[in-house]
This record gives sequence, structure tokens and C-alpha cells, in this order.
Amino acid sequence: MKRVFVGLIFAIALPNLLLYPQEKKIGKFNKREVKIYYTVEDISGVKDKELYVTTDDGRSWNPANKVGAVDWGGNGSAYAIFHATSDGTYGFTFRFSDTISNTPTPPTAGEMPDLIAVIDTTPPTITVKKDAEQKLGVSNIKIYYEATDINGVDEARLWVTQDGGKTWKLATGTESGSDRDSKFIIYKASEDGIYGFIPQAIDTVGNKTPSDPLSNDKPSLEVTVDTKASYKPIVIEPKGKEEWIAGNIYQIKWLSQELYIKPKSISLYYSYDGKIWTLITKGLDATGFYWWTPPAKATDELRIKATATNAKGEEIESSPTNNISVNVVSKPDIATAKMHFQRGTLIRAQGKLEESAIEFNKAITLWQDYTDALNDLGFVYYNKQEYGRALEYFLRAKRVDVNNPSAYVNTALALLNLGLIDDALSEFKDAVELGLDTRNTELKTLAIESADALWHIAQTYSSDKQYDKAVDTCRTILKIYWVDKSTRKKAEEFISAGLKPQQ
Repeated sequence: MKRVFVGLIFAIALPNLLLYPQEKKIGKFNKREVKIYYTVEDISGVKDKELYVTTDDGRSWNPANKVGAVDWGGNGSAYAIFHATSDGTYGFTFRFSDTISNTPTPPTAGEMPDLIAVIDTTPPTITVKKDAEQKLGVSNIKIYYEATDINGVDEARLWVTQDGGKTWKLATGTESGSDRDSKFIIYKASEDGIYGFIPQAIDTVGNKTPSDPLSNDKPSLEVTVDTKASYKPIVIEPKGKEEWIAGNIYQIKWLSQELYIKPKSISLYYSYDGKIWTLITKGLDATGFYWWTPPAKATDELRIKATATNAKGEEIESSPTNNISVNVVSKPDIATAKMHFQRGTLIRAQGKLEESAIEFNKAITLWQDYTDALNDLGFVYYNKQEYGRALEYFLRAKRVDVNNPSAYVNTALALLNLGLIDDALSEFKDAVELGLDTRNTELKTLAIESADALWHIAQTYSSDKQYDKAVDTCRTILKIYWVDKSTRKKAEEFISAGLKPQQ
């Protein structure tokens, strides 16, 4: 009579054995090798042995060497090593014959296995679903992720670095949860600084994605924690270290505490050395995003920052981003740029603003200093009431054509519609100095429009009881040669009589 005792083991480490619903033992493995120890008791001795395998819950059985490969061995403890050819769930049953019986009797269809092994060598997947959520002045960082695995994800955890990836440690004290359909991990930063993270998923058999990070591995995402200067804006995209191509469009994202800064006071700047900063646009909301095309200048040191005006009227600014690389793939193609500009002009005359913007953009991509295209693209956005974007292109045109008063007037009009009347007045004053105070008939229409806009500024200052600024604006009107008589008269009356500007 034979008595067989079996136990399931992988390599040399005994796994946790769980009771299967049919009271069978089950083990989970992340390698395609299962080592099974057994003990046979028989008075007459064992003649033959066979390991049978099922992959369909016992409905059919096959010798192990037909399903995979099997090695037998044992010095003191007998065992069989089954080598699977693929992942899956395998059931095992031993059969033996003694010196009396001829061959081992195979298990019958429907017979349940003695042991079950789930083999899963496929690692799970994990992706960050959206930008890390960080409230200003708070050190808690919420990272949303999605992790999947065919046999289930056992754990999601974070690796963290504070030195750009030179050293990594497993984050401790984290909290996990979910919002609707999104899972998240909350990391509690111990101090201010820049934190880099790599989320990692581990499935029920121990597979990891990604592997534990090594020194100098790059973070999947970075977050700046600044609890001491919590009212400053923060640029959250780009983060730096990106590689951009001149002519392509990229997103700038920022956030700030709306309660502590003035409305529409966010300005965006770029720099090539961290010292000289050039305005991209201004008059933006406290939190938002802006699509921007970087200038066609090759560099490895482009940086971006955001500034704002706080409740005290002080300018506060974000920390600059890390360096961004910009590659220029072609030289200016002036002839083709002019062709696209002419096409855009014709399309705009038909009232097709979106199509004309595409052509003007193509022209600027081919020739970044094409002032006509910059101005006309600015007016496309101006007519669409996208004044922040219009301002960007008017500013670019002004930087190229610094002595053209129309570039300053265009910039002033965009600023005025953004509610930035101090800045608008400054631009109008520059335009006056550049020629609106002369009899140049080519500037007549521009001068009349500027005077009307300045009168609107004077009215706004007067309504806000800023009478000194209103007077200053009226004096600027009187410097313009081509001014409508009624506008000139109202400006003169206000200055001489100290009256509030009238409609």
C-alpha cells in the first residue's frame, strides 16, 4: 500500500500555501518553475512515478513532460521540478506504481488536482493619470495613477528622490485612496524642495513595474514644495529638461492662490541665461495654461517663469523652470513664408479666421521675425477676443520692429482689453514718442484711434478717482497731432477745469 505526501515549493523558499475553494493547496509564482516535494510510503517499494498536469481544472490530464518539462531528483527529500512553457494556472497530481503493479494509473477526467500553481511572469502596468495635485502652502502631494495586472495588483508604492535622481528611497508614511475612478497616493513632504517620484506597482506574485530605481534614473514626475512662500505662482509645466523643437507649440501651466494675488496679474516670461527675461504675455488668470511657440533660437538653457502682483501691489514670481533644450531644424525660408502670409491675408478677407491663423503660423514658423505675419496673427486672436494670445504676437512684432509706433499701439490695445490700463498707457506714450506727435499722414488713422483709446483710459482713471493719472492721460492725448476735435476739446477741458472726463 502506498501513501503519498506532497508539498509545493518554488526554488528553495517555501511559499505561503493557501486553501483552494475545493480545499486544495495553491501557490503563486513569478517564474516558470515549480518545485514539488513528495514522500511515498510503500512496503514493496516504488517502481515508477509520473507527474500529471491539468490546465483546465481537472477536465483533462497529461503527463508533465507533454505540457512542459519535468526533472526528478532528491537527496533525502524527493522532488519534481516542473518547467512551464507559458504563464497560466496548473494543477498537479502524482501517480506511482510499486513492484507489483505495472504502470502508474493516470487521473480520470474530472478529478481535482492535489496542488495548484498560478504562474505569472508578466509584470503589472502603472501610469500616472494626471499631474500631481499640490495645494500651495501644503506639503501633501497627491499622485493619481492607474495600475493593472491579469491576476491583480497587490500594492502601489512610491520611490522618491530629492537630488534629481542621484539617490532614491522608498517613500514611507504614504496614504492611498481613490476619487471616483482614479486611485491616488498621498506623499507627505518633510521639507520644502523639489521632489521627484517614480510610482511602482507590485502584483500578487511579486512582479514589479518598473524595477527598483537605480542611481541617476530620471523621475517620472517632479513637484516643487514651497510652504514658506505659498502665495507665489508655480509653473507646473514644463518642468525643465524637455527637448523642444522651434516652431512647435507647447503648453505652459501654472497655479497660484487666487485669494492672494490681483486678478489678471499673471505674466509669463522666458530667458536664455536666467538673468535677462523676456515677456511672453500677461493679464492671465491665477491658475491656467497657455500654448506657446518658443522662438527659433537653438539653446540648452531656455527657462520659463511666472510673475504675479499680490494684494500689496508687490510683484512676486515663481521659481524658474529647469533648463529646456530648443532645437532649430531649418533656416528661415522667407519666400515660402511670404507665400503663406499672402494666402492667410486672402483667407482672412473671407472671414475665415481659423484658416488664416494656420497660414500666418506657417509663415512665422518659416521666418520667426516676419513682423507682418506676427501682427496679422495677433489681430486674428484680437478679433476672436483672445487678448492674451494677441498680446504675445504683438509683443514679438514690437521686439523686431522697435521703431514702429503701430506695434506699440497694437500692444496697448491688447493690454487695454486685458484690463491692464497702466501698461496700456505706457505703450501709447511710447507710440506718441515714435511718431504719433507728428503730421505724418500715414499715421493719421492710427493716431485718431489711439486718442480715442486714451480717452477711454482717462475715463477709467477718473471713475476710479485716480485723477492724477487721468490728467496725465489727457496730456498724452494733446501730444498727438491727429486727434478728433471733440476728443481734444474734452481733454483740454478736463485739464483746465479739473473736471472728471465726460462721455
